[in-house]
Amino acid sequence: MTPDTLTIDPLLMNLVHRFGPDSEIRGNLQLSGGVLVQGTLCGEVVIDGPLLIWSGATVCGTFHVSGDVYVFGEAGRSDEAVDATHIRCDGTACVASSAVLAGTLSARHFNIYQGADLRGSIRSLADSTLQVDTPGSEGIDDTDMDTSKLIAAKGSQVRHEIEDAFGSPAPQIPSFSR
Repeated sequence: MTPDTLTIDPLLMNLVHRFGPDSEIRGNLQLSGGVLVQGTLCGEVVIDGPLLIWSGATVCGTFHVSGDVYVFGEAGRSDEAVDATHIRCDGTACVASSAVLAGTLSARHFNIYQGADLRGSIRSLADSTLQVDTPGSEGIDDTDMDTSKLIAAKGSQVRHEIEDAFGSPAPQIPSFSR
């Protein structure tokens, strides 16, 4: 299996703000253009562009990112409550194997790689509610649903589709709970 590769092109990604390795910035910021964090950035931060959290970097607080989010470092602090840090990403959130997610990450799409330390929570920002038709249900709204229930509902739908297509029982699909 070939590993995924991310090419960091500051011009293409519009990374116009950089917080260096030894920096520690705290406060309320509104930034136009992409942000590369190599140190510590905490506060209420609005970013009109992508956010790149470098390996060894830490972000904490409330972030609203209109672009994509790339997490190689720490999003949230391990010694704080999960709801102390919330990152809302209007694009795709990529969580690398070196990442530590100790806060809440909400995004439209996710790429989460094996080895990532997921101590916090992940939430989908769906454009519309997901409707899953399963026997005995009238559709499922995923906006307020526990992730394990959503996985079980999707698994149930997949099982029925496999059984209908192949005329034999589908393999057991594992369900996950917290």
